[in-house]
Amino acid sequence: CNVFIPTPGTPFADRDPPPLEHVLALLASARMLFPTTTLLLGCMRPGGEYRERLDAWAVRLGVNVIVNPARTALRAAAEMGLAAEIGDECCVLEVRR
Repeated sequence: CNVFIPTPGTPFADRDPPPLEHVLALLASARMLFPTTTLLLGCMRPGGEYRERLDAWAVRLGVNVIVNPARTALRAAAEMGLAAEIGDECCVLEVRR
């Protein structure tokens, strides 16, 4: 999952990202619909407080992979007793066999 980022110099620079509650509802629905599927939150998402809140909630909602996670995600994982594995690959392509 990627989240729209208003990017300076583009036709959408003056737009807002989707409400955080909508993104969280999407993630929750995805987890419910696909309980055994690996869910990935990509690097394309707004920064700042939006990212801090999104990342922490993503962990709580069962997202498996968060690219460049905010510290709040790592804290949420620790509070839930989850093991976090830090990698350095890009989310553009993941092939599992």
